[in-house]
Amino acid sequence: MLPKQFLKLFKDPCDVYTAIHPLFYVCTFFGLAPYSLVRVENGKKVFKFAWWPLTRNALLVLILLGALTYHAIFDLISFKDSDLQQKLRYFEEVFSSLLSCCSVIFGCIFALKVIEVFKNIEEVDVAFRSLAVWVPYKHLYVNILIHLSGLVTIVATLTVTIIFFASYQYGTKTYSLFIVFMTVILPYFINLLMELQYCHYLNILRVRYQLLNEYLETLVQETNRTSVEGWTDVSNVKRKSKEISKLPKSMLAISDPVFIVDQVAALHIKLTDTAHMINYAFCVQQLLRITVAFISIVTALFLVAINFNKSSSEENEGKTTQLDYFFTFWAFSNACEVMAIVWITSETCEEANTCPRILHKIRNNTTNTNLQDTIEIYSLQMYHNRLYFTVCGLFPLDYTLLYTIVAGVTTYLVILIQFNNSDFVQRNSTEFDNATESY
Repeated sequence: MLPKQFLKLFKDPCDVYTAIHPLFYVCTFFGLAPYSLVRVENGKKVFKFAWWPLTRNALLVLILLGALTYHAIFDLISFKDSDLQQKLRYFEEVFSSLLSCCSVIFGCIFALKVIEVFKNIEEVDVAFRSLAVWVPYKHLYVNILIHLSGLVTIVATLTVTIIFFASYQYGTKTYSLFIVFMTVILPYFINLLMELQYCHYLNILRVRYQLLNEYLETLVQETNRTSVEGWTDVSNVKRKSKEISKLPKSMLAISDPVFIVDQVAALHIKLTDTAHMINYAFCVQQLLRITVAFISIVTALFLVAINFNKSSSEENEGKTTQLDYFFTFWAFSNACEVMAIVWITSETCEEANTCPRILHKIRNNTTNTNLQDTIEIYSLQMYHNRLYFTVCGLFPLDYTLLYTIVAGVTTYLVILIQFNNSDFVQRNSTEFDNATESY
């Protein structure tokens, strides 16, 4: 949670579109949001698909691919004659550039889905306001500013470092430094920005699920204090300061609990449908990201392992494999991105699937048959429509994915290290046989 004194420095946004303004503009500039923010007749803000951002995104993809092609043909040395470090750099540049291009392309393809996502979120927020539930837009706004500032700081530091080392290789050639920027730094920034966009979209849903759960928890407190049909009036609740602190801000106490359950269930269903839209809009990007992350993690850990297992003969002959710190940092960054994705999806699912459990608490604490029947219907529907995220339907996007990645990385590391040791043993045996024949 952010400190209140720090939050007072910022104005409170009036809606979700104002809250995500910084992220929206940055994503639009870098091709991840091919839609524009407009005002309709009643003064509301909405996202609408626009052709100018789509044209600009197509130009950005062509520039990225052109810079990568030029760099591969003219700047890189022959792939067969290059050392392992150069091959790793080539792998990093190619996959990072292709991943950023795919993020821009699929962002354009699924732009209408994202527009519909925010339309649903705005409708949910309107329903929250009708229940007098306060939505913390300022927290979202400030978190976006903090995360964007951290992202710019990391990329700026990486840019200075890469350009400093690239100047040794290319000298002061402006075009070569520009190619390095277009093939390494810009794709890396676009990929991080896409993940930040995905995480904040899910965080918006997670906060609204949390508000629903807090709203239902107040009904649990009401059922614990009241009898069959006697629900406490709001005037009695306001007299107790301890209970007010547990309520969502400006919460309206409605005398009919069945009406409250109906409203909460409708909002829960709409939020779940919105979460499935986000999963559908970003599933291809996440599949490519997790695939590249898995390959880079295996490669980086293998290089670390063989650097700790150097033989004395290789050190004497100068055949040691140097650790590429840029590639290792890139692999570590990919691993952190995967962990962030898994965390936000798991937390969102946990908040969404908590609602049926709270409904059962209310059902067990009341003898109102109408309320019990309503809760039974909605809880059964929520149970069979549990929220979960998948990557193109291939595997779930939750904490089990981390276990799968760790198991897969360990398996491949064992195989690669064994092959590396077997090649070393075979090379030494061949040298021993040649030495024996010479005698």
